[in-house]
Amino acid sequence: MRLMNQGRENTGTEPFGCATEDLLVVHRMFRKLFGQAPSIVRSTSGAGAKRLAAVEHHVLEIVAALHTHHHGEDVMLWERLEERAPACALHVERMRMQHGDISEKLDEVSARVEAWRGDRESGREPLAAALDDVGEALEDHLADEEATIRPVAAEYIRQSEWEGLAEHGFEAIPPNRRLVQLGVLLSAFEDDEQRRVFWQSVPAVARAMYRIFGARQLRKGQALLLGDVA
Repeated sequence: MRLMNQGRENTGTEPFGCATEDLLVVHRMFRKLFGQAPSIVRSTSGAGAKRLAAVEHHVLEIVAALHTHHHGEDVMLWERLEERAPACALHVERMRMQHGDISEKLDEVSARVEAWRGDRESGREPLAAALDDVGEALEDHLADEEATIRPVAAEYIRQSEWEGLAEHGFEAIPPNRRLVQLGVLLSAFEDDEQRRVFWQSVPAVARAMYRIFGARQLRKGQALLLGDVA
């Protein structure tokens, strides 16, 4: 996994096949984020304005991140798999349908955020319930994708094409949130060696900036999000 594609271009002669382990890391990150979000929202009864704003921003941020992740697959992955591995077409169509369903649920979350902003008490549980709905649909979708799409992509997608998906997601992150998101991604690794390899692939300047600024920014943000500070 690379932080950026670093300008690598596909000349058409690059062989098929890619390393897809990073998909599991990204999926673990989304499982964690959407798994925690409902309880975070439910814990805001009586919270101050600063924490409420932080929770609201967090919910909208993870909604945008998942939209971006799925959009990247929609425009950069599905058609290639259909063309190169026709036997996978039914799986791809199921992915498209699942993405559509989850997109509607994410839009419902965004609408519920607006309602919660208008009434912090009556709007809290409907927002948490909408996040629960996303989490349930997402768990089924991610498991399905890991079982049916990942092995085919590993055989029929070029490495530069796969890395383009990661670059698509990275470029959608606002610059002032990239160091924080780097820390969130690092926390999703279960294997220390994989985390080390990924960390070494991050440009040296970004590693230094994360150590100086990003890690502290992430800790402060998490403390506020979880209610550890006023």
